[in-house]
Amino acid sequence: MWGIDMIGMIEPKASNGHCFILVAIDYFIKWVKAASYANVIKQVVVRFIKNQIICRYGVPRATPFSLVYGIEAVLSVEVEIPSLRVLMKAKLNEAEWCQTRFDQLNLIEEKILTAMCHGQLYQQRMKKAFDKKVRPRVFREGDLVLKRILSFKPDSRGK
Repeated sequence: MWGIDMIGMIEPKASNGHCFILVAIDYFIKWVKAASYANVIKQVVVRFIKNQIICRYGVPRATPFSLVYGIEAVLSVEVEIPSLRVLMKAKLNEAEWCQTRFDQLNLIEEKILTAMCHGQLYQQRMKKAFDKKVRPRVFREGDLVLKRILSFKPDSRGK
């Protein structure tokens, strides 16, 4: 996910007369691209995006669904009744299409297991990082403990 921001009129101007900074940030990998300009107009922004982002990183050439889940979305109706879109895209006859579809469905279980494994590893890493910061405390009967009671009444100052 990219964010683009324009910082400007900076004083004093740069030695080349530029007083605006155009910044693009990839929030996923924390990558920053910045360039300075004398004035920021539509053509400058388009050129910046084309030269600094698209030419260096490319476009994903995939749907948002396949970027998230790793497979293309196919309607459940198309599983039973092969649509023209599916057959034309694959350029397969019906028997070959059924075999590839069967293989894909078998791979789904493997992908689910892989995703579950990644999720469990992530939770273990988070637990380990959290447990580093926690100090174990032992309370005995008669110890003084600060207890904070939270109000269930909503804030009356607005939304």
